Amino acid sequence: MTLILGVLGVSCSIHAGIMPWAVFWASPVLSNPAKSPSTEADAERAEQETRAINLLMYRDRDRERLLFHAQDQLRDGNVVSGLEYLQRILDLDEDLFVWRKSDEKLVSLRSEATRLLGDLDKASLARYQRMVNADAELLLKEAIQKNDPYLFETVTQRYFHTEPGFRATNWCATRWFDHGYFELAVRAWESLENHPHHRERVTRLMRVKCQLARQLVEKSSPQSKPIIRLASNTTNLGGGTGTRLDVNPPLSSETLPHRSPNWMTFQGGWDRTKSSSATTPYLHPAWVVSFTDGLSDTIDTTLNLWEGKQEKALHSKATACFPIVVNGRVIFRDFQGIRCLDQETGKRLWNYRCDTSLQGEFQLLDEKHGSGGVHSSRSGSYVQMQSDYTGNSVLGLLSSDGARIYAIDNMVLSSNSSESDGGKSINPRSSNRLLALPIC
Repeated sequence: MTLILGVLGVSCSIHAGIMPWAVFWASPVLSNPAKSPSTEADAERAEQETRAINLLMYRDRDRERLLFHAQDQLRDGNVVSGLEYLQRILDLDEDLFVWRKSDEKLVSLRSEATRLLGDLDKASLARYQRMVNADAELLLKEAIQKNDPYLFETVTQRYFHTEPGFRATNWCATRWFDHGYFELAVRAWESLENHPHHRERVTRLMRVKCQLARQLVEKSSPQSKPIIRLASNTTNLGGGTGTRLDVNPPLSSETLPHRSPNWMTFQGGWDRTKSSSATTPYLHPAWVVSFTDGLSDTIDTTLNLWEGKQEKALHSKATACFPIVVNGRVIFRDFQGIRCLDQETGKRLWNYRCDTSLQGEFQLLDEKHGSGGVHSSRSGSYVQMQSDYTGNSVLGLLSSDGARIYAIDNMVLSSNSSESDGGKSINPRSSNRLLALPIC
């Protein structure tokens, strides 16, 4: 982790979003250029295009045969064998392309297996559900216990056509909705509504949330053409007909601030899920100072572990430990205490060692658990402690009146909680110490 002071440069535009690995309801379909050429020139051109596609698109003949065997077995009436081949495809960790024989289209192998399962008659699908339901329930139970988005997406990918797959897909859609990824949420809920056997499981509440997500997709980007639009002002809710939901307060471009190309804000602009010109400008570093110089490598390792957990859970990696600039001085809280640098050169002017610091917490953990460090069986304590530290806005923030720097010290963190003789935690103190440090 480093602190960078730079000169503002050219502003750029980004598109914030997410593309999960288990999106099975949107698959690429390309025509086979080698199909039925009309002339010799067309045949040569088609051969070149086919060769180029085969080089660009990831294909595996062994895995393609799984699909062909499944189709042959289902066509010959060997339902159980065909279902086993299809499930082997869904259990693969990665997807690939395959030429679909019926219409010579290049399609996703996983989406083709999902389509074949969706086209099964009721009796065959019931047999499939009996075959895989125990494994699906076990994996879903593990996902619920760990609250792990990756496991929920795995259930969705491998067992979408089962009741656990329905529940996992609804969980993913709700989570995407809560995180502002409304288009993904709509696709997930619509995949359940359009499924011939899941349709009856869709509740009124799920339809209401899907309807609201559609409106948020439309209104979150008023200047662009929406991907999803409603056909009418009415919608089918639980067997009845209801009017289109209105968001309160209304999300319209008139009620939002006007976008300015020169409006610079921290970590993006007001439109956090769409393209925006109000992004963090590019910085030209004038000097760079490391937070971890001279400290244990365990701190860097723990920070990387924590950031990995944040990314996996779609949580922010931003912390409250932001620097402030006062009278030509850059003051920030590092892993030992509070540090003051010269704004122009980055030279250290002074530092104050706090009673509560990240380095101090690591020393306490090492004394308690030994020298195994973050890779030991106690590594969860390190990651949890670091999360408490970075997630505590009271400890991280600094303020100033132009003459002094104000900061909080003596916070009680989870790794340093007091214990009585009986091993039970005692009540922590209800107050902390306010520091006032001179700037000069």
